[in-house]
Amino acid sequence: MASILVPGHRCAADALSHPNRRVPREDELNDLLAANPPVGVHAADKDVFMSILLNDPSIAVGGCINNRLHVLWNFSNFHQYGHPHDGDLLCVEGEVTAEGLYNVVKPNTNDFEVRPEVSVYSVADTISGFRADDTKTHLPPPRDTKNTKHPKLNYRLLFKIPHAAAGTLISYRNGITAREYFLEVYPTLDTLEKQTAWQRVTEHFQVLAVAEATGVNTSVAELPSQHTMVRLDDQVSNCMSAGVYQVLPDRKDGGNAKELGRLNGTFL
Repeated sequence: MASILVPGHRCAADALSHPNRRVPREDELNDLLAANPPVGVHAADKDVFMSILLNDPSIAVGGCINNRLHVLWNFSNFHQYGHPHDGDLLCVEGEVTAEGLYNVVKPNTNDFEVRPEVSVYSVADTISGFRADDTKTHLPPPRDTKNTKHPKLNYRLLFKIPHAAAGTLISYRNGITAREYFLEVYPTLDTLEKQTAWQRVTEHFQVLAVAEATGVNTSVAELPSQHTMVRLDDQVSNCMSAGVYQVLPDRKDGGNAKELGRLNGTFL
């Protein structure tokens, strides 16, 4: 699958969602990789999902860590004989900094699988639930009654974000909570066209908004553990920088791990 990228951007938020960036078969890909595809479309398994990601570094993926959705992109299989990350799937998490630094993480490939359906609230009920209590981070699990049936949704722990939504989501530098999404972002989707374009994101946040049945303030769509943080050396930097430069061709400083030191004292 060829990527048609727009040059001239120095931040991922702009490049991943630029309106002139036309991704071939974007609608078809969104349906194929959705956890809840339209009738007649079979949801892709994790291997198909990953093969599509590896063909286009500008495809964005979302995953929830510590109750906040983070944006991942630039997926690449790293190969270097004898290297500790040989054979690993790596990606960039979040934005590229002004200094050209970026976080590299190692996701779990099983997190791309479709998970069994769970009960959620409608969008309107989710918004009402958060507005009713300023302290709520999650809503209690919905319970069907004789007269009330709640929507059911499948989900992936890591899901494809439509390019129209990637820029907004990545602009939340520390990740975005379900509460923030429904009270800050969703109200801006003021046309049917926008709501349709963001449908897969909204569905995922409907799952994230519901607390697990155990009563803890976390969702079933929470990643079981934070991705492994990868410390860049020359080999990893060269591998990841190729994708970063393709998405952000103006970032000639991006990924220069040898001279730019560390980001947040952890990996770059």
